[in-house]
Amino acid sequence: MLVIGCDPEFVLARNNHFVPAHELFSSNLESALGCDGASETGEIRPGCSGNVFDLTGRIMETLSCIDEADSEVRVLAGHFKFNRPIGGHIHFSFPKKVEKKDMFELAGCLDSFLIDCLSDLIDDVWEREARQNFGYGLKAKRSKCAVRINSDTHFEYRAPGSWLLCPKVALTNLAIAKTVVHQKVFSSLRRKHAAPQNEQEKRENLMNLLSRKEKIPKDCWNASEIVEEVINSRLDWSRDIKEAWL
Repeated sequence: MLVIGCDPEFVLARNNHFVPAHELFSSNLESALGCDGASETGEIRPGCSGNVFDLTGRIMETLSCIDEADSEVRVLAGHFKFNRPIGGHIHFSFPKKVEKKDMFELAGCLDSFLIDCLSDLIDDVWEREARQNFGYGLKAKRSKCAVRINSDTHFEYRAPGSWLLCPKVALTNLAIAKTVVHQKVFSSLRRKHAAPQNEQEKRENLMNLLSRKEKIPKDCWNASEIVEEVINSRLDWSRDIKEAWL
């Protein structure tokens, strides 16, 4: 079974002023809710699952601890907040060994769908570019830092920004990511060399990816209506994400 995990980041604010995450959370890496390596940015570690709905539910449970720590603090997602880059790293564990070169090719496929299509449609592009100016969030074809290979059965894709805006956006990112990896590892998905030229082509690429019910995981197929809703929405990346999750 293909297993998916994540460790998306967030930024805290109170009265429109930045709040370092270490003021509220532990730096203990074993904790489900804590600080990232810089200690000023928050990070959640909901574990992993073979089902994207289950993983989204785990994220919701983990985020509830923020409200318990400080009900007045605002929680922000995206790519770049208060002059700080934040990411939405996604982990994959394979049931069989995958060659290193194939993992980089796989990351290229993720670039094609998660960045060239989904991110272009729903993310704040200014924030994304600001994060990239700090050296974070670059696609695999531009930086090997987009991929962290932990073993021949596990790798981490690090290009996306923090997709914690709401459960539907989180589910959309996870479902597309899992579908791409499943198709590439177990089927014959090819990396797209020509980037889509307009929003309609980007939407069509994403929905075509999820259209072959017999070829994709059942949970990703079940998420296809939510994906379609999200990619046709206008999103406010300045909102407090607690409004949607809690």
